[in-house]
Order: sequence, then C-alpha cells, then structure tokens
Amino acid sequence: MLKTKPSNPYPDNLTNHVYRVNLDNLKSEESWVHDMSPNKNKYKGAGGATTANKVSPDNNFLVLSMDDCFACEGAEAGLIIINIQTKTEKYFPKIGNVQFNLQDNAFTYQKLTPFKEPCGEPGPGCNPDNTRTVYKPFGQVYTEKLP
Repeated sequence: MLKTKPSNPYPDNLTNHVYRVNLDNLKSEESWVHDMSPNKNKYKGAGGATTANKVSPDNNFLVLSMDDCFACEGAEAGLIIINIQTKTEKYFPKIGNVQFNLQDNAFTYQKLTPFKEPCGEPGPGCNPDNTRTVYKPFGQVYTEKLP
C-alpha cells in the first residue's frame, strides 16, 4: 500500500475564535473569528495561535497576540486590537506594551526590538554562542486611535 504525505501537515480549517461570556447569565457571544487556513490569512507574517493578553478597563477593547506559526517555537508576530462592541479591529506586526487611553479614545505601544539573552542551558532556540534572540518593547512610544 502506498501512502502519500500531504504538502500541508495542518488541516484546512484552522480557525481562531474569541468568545465573550457573561458570567451573570452564562450567555456567550462571538467577539472575533479568523480563518488561518492557507491563502485566507489576512494578517501578514502571522499564522499561528492567538491568545487574549489584555482587556481595556471598560471591557470594550481586547488585545490579541498572534504567533507567527502553529506547532513551533514561534515568536509573537503581531497584536490585534479589537473593539468588542463594533467588532472593528486594527492589526500591528511586532508591537508590545499596549496601554489604553480611553479618555482620548486611543492607545499607545512600542515596537518590538530584538535583544540577545543567555540561554542558561543549551537547547532549542539557542544560538551557537548560548544566547537566544528575544523581542521586547523598546524605544519610541506611538499613539493610535482605538478601532
């Protein structure tokens, strides 16, 4: 019997969903959905798992962190700022340190900059000089309007 290996080892239905759950009545509402399937990903340089990492103080805006790949030791590819009420969004590759300024309907951020840090022990992700490259927010603070 001859078996062939698929050209893409991942299924064609890679979809990320974010739901908002009201804990008072246990009702849920889909806040965001994105099809990560090949040729359908709208976020340049991102193609991995998505994690919610910050919510605005008024609970109306959500910051999602998107990795650059599935099933690998990927780096954060970008952040998505979502208006949960209107479902509008803004995507920014390689940013961090998001701070909300709800009074001005804005948020601030810094671009991610590569830094080398010691690995401690040699292993995956370590360079030959026993360091690894990590990305951290650094430098100028930018301001954008919220979506």
